[in-house]
Amino acid sequence: MTTTPVLDLLARVLHDAAGLLVELQASRPKPEDLARLLGTSHLTATRLLRNAELFDADQLAAMRTARLSLDTIFTIGKYWRKLSNSQADREGLFADVIARAGADSLNELEEHLKEVVGALNRQCADKPRSDWARFSRTVDCDGKGYLNIKAPAEALARMNSLIDDEAKAMFHQGHACSIAEAKATIITRRVITYGEREASQSEGEGVNGEDNPLGFKYRPFVVICHPWLLEKRDGKYLTTDGTVVDLRGYADRMLEPFGWVTVPYRNFAGGVEFSEPIEVRRFADDAQRLVLTAAYPTCAHPDCRIAARYCQIHHIQAFAAGGPTEIPNMVPLCMRHNKENDDDPTKPCNGRIEKDPVTSRIGRRRWPDEPLRFTKAPPTRYGAFEQSRAFFDRVDEYSGVASPNSPPTIATVE
Repeated sequence: MTTTPVLDLLARVLHDAAGLLVELQASRPKPEDLARLLGTSHLTATRLLRNAELFDADQLAAMRTARLSLDTIFTIGKYWRKLSNSQADREGLFADVIARAGADSLNELEEHLKEVVGALNRQCADKPRSDWARFSRTVDCDGKGYLNIKAPAEALARMNSLIDDEAKAMFHQGHACSIAEAKATIITRRVITYGEREASQSEGEGVNGEDNPLGFKYRPFVVICHPWLLEKRDGKYLTTDGTVVDLRGYADRMLEPFGWVTVPYRNFAGGVEFSEPIEVRRFADDAQRLVLTAAYPTCAHPDCRIAARYCQIHHIQAFAAGGPTEIPNMVPLCMRHNKENDDDPTKPCNGRIEKDPVTSRIGRRRWPDEPLRFTKAPPTRYGAFEQSRAFFDRVDEYSGVASPNSPPTIATVE
């Protein structure tokens, strides 16, 4: 074929893919940093790092000498992981694969690997052939996700036969566009119905026999902003001597050595009453997790899309540094990014989650001199925080109050 300077350059780079893996093996960057550097997806960056860790230095050197492309290395790595026969001659198999990779097309190489690895695993499979179910984290352009299941063939055949007649009836009645769609609908409904019933029984019931109101795992959130209830409260009160006091913070400081406190007060009739106990907690309770999950639907890290349902609750100001276990100081953060977060801002290493002092938006600051980056995950704009922020901005606009989220107004003089 006719080549061009750009094609020649791209071919040279692609055929030195093993050299890239050697450098990644030595530097070990984080997936999100590598994705931003290469302008690629998180999935591609993860695949690069996984294959860099899979092969040793001698294997990478052999692949670099053979000038294998990135897709060829990915294909070899795919079947190298599937090989579960510990008695197989891996060195001989690898040498055969390298020799074939230079002569065969990628499709031919994959067919050969599939046949050879399958035969070796049938001889002796030392790794447990575990079942799994994988749910896609990303949503396609139709708003659909994907579920892939590996299970015993007889179990899947039994499942298919159990729903086959019902799916055909649903299709012929016009309730589905295809039998495949009908089967997906039946499986989804049955799993959700069973899961909700089990969760209701395990988590207990709420008042009047209703489902537990804090069992939020299977419920949607609806944010209702009523203009009659709009008051800009911040939890602080003015005393008669003109001092502004944060009562909860004051109480927390007093009861910190004890853990609990109750505040006596006089009611309007002159009698003495006691407030509900105020607790100094290390971990968020169910009610706080409920509010935070509704407010921030995903992990607060801008490069993460894990749903808040699976996240830990992170203290923006570390609890060890005096940060309270209160909603304004907490946000959902996945286990990995919660572990990597720099709790001490004076020792930057991986970046830290911070709150914008003007807008209260929560983002990540990679280095102290860099601006905050906020998540752009699509579910975020439907969360209670962004919905409420948009509502307050509209109210401020109608009332003539400048919003902290609005751009500055430039005055002109004629």
